[in-house]
Amino acid sequence: VAIEVTVTDINDSPPSFGSNPTSTFSMPETQGPDEVVGTVVATDADVGSNAAVRYSIVSPPDVPFAINATTGVITSIATAYCENVTALYAMVVEARDQGSPTSLAAQLTVTVQVLDVNDHSPVFEEAQYNATLPEDLALGSVVARVNATDADCQDTAKLVYSIVSGDRLVNPLFAMDPVSGIITLRAALDYESQPTVDLLVAASDGSRSSTAVVSVNVTDVNDNAPVLTPAAYSVAIPETSPLGSSIFTASASDRDSWANSQLTFALWPETVPFTINATTGVVVVAGTFCADVQSTYTFTVIVHDSGLPRSRNTTGPALVTVYDVNNHNPVFSQSTYRIHVLENATEGSIVVVANATDADCLDTPKIAYSLAEFGGANSSVFNISQTGAVQLAARLDRETTPLYQLQLTADDGGRTGVAALQVVVDDVNDNPPQFFLPSYSQAVPEDRPVGSVVATVSASDLDAGLNARVRYYLTCGNEDAKFALNDTTGVVELAHTLDFETVSSYALCVTAQDGGSPPLATNVTLTVTVLDVNDNPPSFVNQTGNLTVAGSSGGAFGTATPVVVVSVAEGAIADEVVATLLATDPDPGINGLVRYSIDPLTNLANLFRLDAVTAAPAVLLLTNSDPQSGRIFDRETVPAYNLTLTAEDSAQPAGLRLRSNVLVMVLLTDQNDNPPVFSVANTSVSTPENSPGVGLLNFTATDRDLVGPNSDVAFVLVNNLLNANATPFELVPLAAPFWYQLRTLVGGLDREMVSSYFLQIEAYNPNDPAAERAVLEVTVTVLDRNDEPPLFTAPLYAYVLRETEQAGFPLLTVSATDADQPGTPNTQLNFSIAAGNNGSHFTFSPPGSPNLVLASPVVRSVQAQFDLTITVTDAGNPTL
Repeated sequence: VAIEVTVTDINDSPPSFGSNPTSTFSMPETQGPDEVVGTVVATDADVGSNAAVRYSIVSPPDVPFAINATTGVITSIATAYCENVTALYAMVVEARDQGSPTSLAAQLTVTVQVLDVNDHSPVFEEAQYNATLPEDLALGSVVARVNATDADCQDTAKLVYSIVSGDRLVNPLFAMDPVSGIITLRAALDYESQPTVDLLVAASDGSRSSTAVVSVNVTDVNDNAPVLTPAAYSVAIPETSPLGSSIFTASASDRDSWANSQLTFALWPETVPFTINATTGVVVVAGTFCADVQSTYTFTVIVHDSGLPRSRNTTGPALVTVYDVNNHNPVFSQSTYRIHVLENATEGSIVVVANATDADCLDTPKIAYSLAEFGGANSSVFNISQTGAVQLAARLDRETTPLYQLQLTADDGGRTGVAALQVVVDDVNDNPPQFFLPSYSQAVPEDRPVGSVVATVSASDLDAGLNARVRYYLTCGNEDAKFALNDTTGVVELAHTLDFETVSSYALCVTAQDGGSPPLATNVTLTVTVLDVNDNPPSFVNQTGNLTVAGSSGGAFGTATPVVVVSVAEGAIADEVVATLLATDPDPGINGLVRYSIDPLTNLANLFRLDAVTAAPAVLLLTNSDPQSGRIFDRETVPAYNLTLTAEDSAQPAGLRLRSNVLVMVLLTDQNDNPPVFSVANTSVSTPENSPGVGLLNFTATDRDLVGPNSDVAFVLVNNLLNANATPFELVPLAAPFWYQLRTLVGGLDREMVSSYFLQIEAYNPNDPAAERAVLEVTVTVLDRNDEPPLFTAPLYAYVLRETEQAGFPLLTVSATDADQPGTPNTQLNFSIAAGNNGSHFTFSPPGSPNLVLASPVVRSVQAQFDLTITVTDAGNPTL
């Protein structure tokens, strides 16, 4: 017998990594996350889940790697590795089966070696470094320090610094520490020869390098003294050199820069008669010279710079030789002497003391003076002493010779100078003013405006100055101050208006007085004749007692216009006198002849006219009436008229005529000539019957006549014109003044008796019953109410029916009437069977109609006679 035995597995074999307890992998330091490092494999002799292996890293806990639990693939998880920080990683990997109830495991030590990769160049912290150094900086001083970093692990510490270019090859200025990157001064700086140095420095990690620029700015130090060019100065100048004139220019230079090369000049000693411009070095004359007194000057030119903290200077000698020059003429203190002398001055009087000087050294005391008239002749009226005093040698006469033109001469022995001497003989007041005419006369129209020139008087005086300045005065004949005299020009002006009718001529005394002390004066007569002109306009006077002066209004000619008021009845007839007005003119002749006219712009309808236009008073009349209406006025249309009446004189030419206006206000008095006017037009109203006291229409009436008796209105109701019965209406006053209401009487209306009324309401003037009346026509329609029940036209209806008739057979038509308004629901009739319709054999068809029909056959043996009760109702409200 064959027996098959199946052996079932138990988990008795742990996983195995093989005979080697360790495994080693390598990777570059540049490896990124999730990249494969290596794979570990473990086997298990069991089967099934007992042989299913799961992998994990059990230590250390922070190792930067991960393992796939199924495949055993180890991957990197860090973002960067650095072989110089951790070159070798060790970790324990465990392989565990999934046996049950107990799992078994094995462990393997895995080593990962990180391999270095040089993939980054050094990077300087700054692309350019700047250093500013004084040129006297001590050797060995630190100039600058550069710093670079390298992203490769630990390569930054390996960087080597060097100067690539920019320094001189022989005796270089700078040295650089290759480890620290510190640059120091190796040789002395000189701003004047090399103010800037740009060094190119490099940092290298052994295989990669980068560069940066170190810019060194050398600042100036005041290490050079100014240099004068030339080193000494010698010049010769004339003693006449003017102040401020340049004699030489000191020039200097300084190799330094900025303030260290800004030079300032000075002279020593400062007492020499020269100054130097501190900036430009220009030496100028600062005093006067006289070669006979001092002919040479020695001094020192000093130039220094503005360096800090200590300036540097240089000096140079200067020699100035002054030589004698006689090149100046004597000069008088004034080029022209103008002297005033009274004509009564005594002989021997000193007129003026002339003074001349000579710019040449010691020449002024040698000057000799002389005096001559222009043209060369010696003066017989004046003489001059050697002190320059000019004296009067003869008597003066201003009227003969008012001015002497003389020439003064000063002679220093080699050169001469001249000046003009003008002797003005001043006047003594010994001549009174003289008018050019023995008398003056002038004719002036009386309308000459104020300020107009009447005449001009003129006088002259032989004297001079104030003695000849003439002033004019009115000394008599101007007691009413009609005239004004300009005291300077002699112009006589009109100060107030003239009036020929009051004073026709004036004799004015005019005095001309000079300004001497004491003054002298002369008189002359000015006769002014006043000429008459047309200067009085006509003036209206209150001629008739029926005119009322109401005030004044601005006239057309800029003057106040009188206003008169007159009343005229609006029914006035033609040629009726409205007003009588008179204007007077005090001027004589045609200047006082008055003409009258009405301004056509105020009389556009030509309703008024004048009966005369000249001389006599103006009589204002009415024109003829309108031939069609027979009327002139209608107060309700135009209640008043404003007429401008003009009075004008007859002066010639016409442009000289004067005029005056009067405003005539014609007020129209009212007449009862307008009928009342209703507030509403003829109308129709309606009201239900049997409605007592119902308001049908509110109305009033107005009268265009003037408020008062002529405009009073009363009302009366005329009886119904369509029916002889008494009118069931009344007029009731309302709360509003003059308003009334047409209202039904208490008895009410019955449409079945009277269905409409035609009423007339009359409006009339209770103060004048004969006056025209107004009529308002009102049609009142009475509306129906359902107050009449229907009535059958016959009290009994009979019909013989055969029992063989079928349903729908027409039997008979009943009839009824209704007295309410036809065509309304009140007369719409509805017929029905109220009683006796046993078996419902009968009906009205259509329902409600008066047509009685058979609804179903009847059987005579059952019922031989039917007594039907028929009811008729209308559709009114309420139903009857």
